[in-house]
Amino acid sequence: MKNFSLLTVAILVNFMSIFAQTLQIEGINGNYWDADFEAITFNCDVRNLSGESVNVLAKKIAPAMAGGAQNFFCWTQCYGTSTIVSPAPLAIAANTIREEFHGYYKNNGVLDDVNIKYVFFLQDNPNDSVMLDAIFTPSTLGLSENKTPILISAGPNPAIENFSITYSQLPSKNNAENVLIIYNAFGQKVSTQSITGNEGKLNFPVISLSNGVYFYSLVCDNIPVYSGRFIVRH
Repeated sequence: MKNFSLLTVAILVNFMSIFAQTLQIEGINGNYWDADFEAITFNCDVRNLSGESVNVLAKKIAPAMAGGAQNFFCWTQCYGTSTIVSPAPLAIAANTIREEFHGYYKNNGVLDDVNIKYVFFLQDNPNDSVMLDAIFTPSTLGLSENKTPILISAGPNPAIENFSITYSQLPSKNNAENVLIIYNAFGQKVSTQSITGNEGKLNFPVISLSNGVYFYSLVCDNIPVYSGRFIVRH
């Protein structure tokens, strides 16, 4: 399990171990901008530790939204803001992992942090569960009603020889250095590259990296403004 500490946010993964634990949360990635949904995003993987297939439901525990802010999540499919528990379970085969979960928060100009909990539990045994405690922090992305976050595309994913990131509208304050940082699955820095200008393209060779999951973070003025992950597969 990985605590995604490169982001300046608090992410806590709590395992409810009073009962037999079948599920485990891994690959946490959060507080980055998803341009497709125009929302701040948390995503994670859910692993089935048992030797048999299980059906897993997802549930959100969210406070009342202020100022027109909205939240929703995707698990098997994307649901509306009124959905608390996913209507359909996701089957996770024995000793395998699924990567489908995404939680979204549209702040709509509200810059206060919001804490949303996501619980994953067995359909036939709700007490066998695990929880992701996600704190969405709009201020770290510089989001407001009148400011557009950076635009970015990244790929290919999986990457075989090279991984590229295209960016624009990159903020820069106080002449601070903007950098791209690559981490491995254990949170160790693999590479740090300086970024010049507020738009451009970075190419990162991965031929020397082992197969697996890696994370990237664009850091501007010492604040992570965009993060994501990719897979290296030779």
